[in-house]
Amino acid sequence: MQSIALKISIPIILSIFLFFGILGYHSYTERRAAFRRLVEQDSQTVLRVVAQGIALLMEVKSRDHILELMQNARAEMGASRLEARSPDGRYTLRVSDPAVPPQGSTEWLQVRVPLPARDTCRRCHAMATQTEGYLEVRRNIGPLMAMARSWYTRASLTHLLASILLSLSIAVTVHWTVRRPLQRLIGAMERVAQGHWDVTLPIQGQDEIASLARHFNSMLERLRVYQEEREREQRVKLQQAEHMMSVAEMAASLAHEIKNPLAGIQSALTVLFEQEDLRPEAREVYESIIQDLSRINQVLEDLLQYARPRPIEWTAVDLGSLVESVVQRVFPRVREKGLQLHTDLTADVPVVQGDPHQLHQMLYNLLLNAIQATDEGGRVTVGLRSRPEADEVELWVEDTGHGIPPDKLDLVLKPFYSTKPGGTGLGLPICLRIIENHGGRLSIESEVGRGSTFRVYLPIRGAGRA
Repeated sequence: MQSIALKISIPIILSIFLFFGILGYHSYTERRAAFRRLVEQDSQTVLRVVAQGIALLMEVKSRDHILELMQNARAEMGASRLEARSPDGRYTLRVSDPAVPPQGSTEWLQVRVPLPARDTCRRCHAMATQTEGYLEVRRNIGPLMAMARSWYTRASLTHLLASILLSLSIAVTVHWTVRRPLQRLIGAMERVAQGHWDVTLPIQGQDEIASLARHFNSMLERLRVYQEEREREQRVKLQQAEHMMSVAEMAASLAHEIKNPLAGIQSALTVLFEQEDLRPEAREVYESIIQDLSRINQVLEDLLQYARPRPIEWTAVDLGSLVESVVQRVFPRVREKGLQLHTDLTADVPVVQGDPHQLHQMLYNLLLNAIQATDEGGRVTVGLRSRPEADEVELWVEDTGHGIPPDKLDLVLKPFYSTKPGGTGLGLPICLRIIENHGGRLSIESEVGRGSTFRVYLPIRGAGRA
């Protein structure tokens, strides 16, 4: 992971080094050019003085003194050669230093100035203009330029030292103002990720990082409150779940204890009911008692199944055949109530993996619930189709009954809640448990006065086809 402090410091430090490097090189070139101009101007000044001296000495025809003057001027300037030439180039006075300059320190500068013409010059030279001849010097300024380079080296070292010190100060500043606060923030976040909620970041200053620390503390406080509320809710739900498990276990035990004697009583009453010499009023009482016992037995059966669900026995299930079997089972009730029962089964529906007995009971409960919710003359539809885009099968039951109010949609799936008189309130919860145990889901669409549609989506776990 790249450090943000490095991302900030490195460009600034590189810019500092680049700035001082460019500044040093520019200063060196400027000073070197200025120094060269200064040496050139000095040479021109000396040459003009020498030229005047030569002109005066020429009037008295003192050649030896001219050479002596030129020799002194050459030595004064440290030049290797100084010569005076006539306009036609036939007459030349030259003084030179035969010494060889040291290797590596040679840089030549040539300066030329005109020799002024006087009337006395015409005795020996044919003069065409007022400026005849010239005086030229050739100087080795290598040692002088070496001094300039030495100055540049010292200046570069000074700039380098200044760059290093400034870079160190920037790095320290970035470390204390950016990197350390961010490290504290990252450390705090890691502690929070490990489950430590007692973290508080110190707030220093009024900059953006201090604002970030302030917002982090505020967010952490809200998360702490939220976490406490969640833990409290989970404890309550866990207690409720434990209570429900205890109640369900007790209810299952009671249902089991009641169911067996109840079956015996129902069998005995059935025997008495089938006696031929039974009076009509007694037969009606027996029949009513037997019906009530059947209803109680069904309630106990639902309670046992909800409290102690059977494990799933996985096998391949042909949903098309299962739908036809359930339709045949509920058809007498449909005909008795005067309803229309339609099927909408799509061909080539994939086989699913599941428990055929539990899926049969689930569909039976959904159809029975639809039949009970629909008045005479109404219609109940059961459909089946494949949804290959979602790798699942859709099974739905639609009725034209009274519908479910919107505020009751969530309640119909709660245990022991029923909208029908005498209902146990366990039919739909049992269906939901079977569907979820098979990895599916249930959705309910309902409109008061127009009916309801229960849609079951089951995943395809088989490769075969129905």
